[in-house]
Amino acid sequence: MLSGCASAPENRPLWTDEFTLEQVFPKERFIARLGSASDSEAAAAFADAELAGYFSRNVKSKVEAFSRLSEQNGYSEEREIRHTVFTEASVRLFTVSHTKPWFDRKSGRYICCSYLDRNDAWTVYEPEVNHYRQKFNSVFQLAEKETDSLKKIRLIRQCGQPAEEYLDRIIFAGILKGTALPEYDEDLQRISSLESMAASALQSAVIRIEAENKFEKSLASGISAGLSAEGFILSEKNPAYILRIEVNPDKSEFNDEGIIVSCPSVKITLRNSTETLFSYSRTFDKITGFAEAEAFIDSRISSAVNKEVDSSFLAEFKAAF
Repeated sequence: MLSGCASAPENRPLWTDEFTLEQVFPKERFIARLGSASDSEAAAAFADAELAGYFSRNVKSKVEAFSRLSEQNGYSEEREIRHTVFTEASVRLFTVSHTKPWFDRKSGRYICCSYLDRNDAWTVYEPEVNHYRQKFNSVFQLAEKETDSLKKIRLIRQCGQPAEEYLDRIIFAGILKGTALPEYDEDLQRISSLESMAASALQSAVIRIEAENKFEKSLASGISAGLSAEGFILSEKNPAYILRIEVNPDKSEFNDEGIIVSCPSVKITLRNSTETLFSYSRTFDKITGFAEAEAFIDSRISSAVNKEVDSSFLAEFKAAF
């Protein structure tokens, strides 16, 4: 005979179980995640963390997929940290709702559900996406219209950060809405085309190097190798740009003492048909020696100039474009 003191079965809410959660919060309308803990406040905090984690995991996987498809750089640790910070900040824009924590007597833990209404959240988030849309397209359109190859490359590089910021928000928006967002497809295509646009412009940026004296010709060899390694095309025929190397040894001879004093300097400029696009210059400490050993002085001039240019020119040139 059953005892009349047997405890009644718990009236467990449907939302407390992953298998029945969607019956209360259908995924077409809500994003909902559960958290459990020994006290109710901690349960709500764990549910919030699960909700943020849902966005973080999806943002990461979708950005990785986009990077592979567009042949962009991989998903680095730095980008992962930035996306984590971005995701957490984005979730804080919304009003996250919570169920009243329910105590599960069987496990001795509270269960809480954190949830977002997709439509309400999108009303808050859409202006954010469109702000970054305008920011990206304002730079992209300048790059698209630019006819000078190196200026185009410079503008495409300036698209980099706005493109990443905008891409993050498009991806986040898609996760938030839970549906395709065709209104952003053209912009995604633009973002994915940045690498190919830069590569195409680089093929048109043909450079001719001009060097006259022996110091300049000595520099030209190293500069040519460095630029070629970066993908620039160097040619005497139909160049779009002239890279002029000027080395002034500025030697003065003091006949009474038989001493030569040199105050060398170097200037390297890049011009198109109408204007100077890049300029690099350095001055060097005095170099002295006996007139009868002028060849040795010249070798010291070349050594000083070449060492400095080899260590700094290419970095400055790449930074400019």
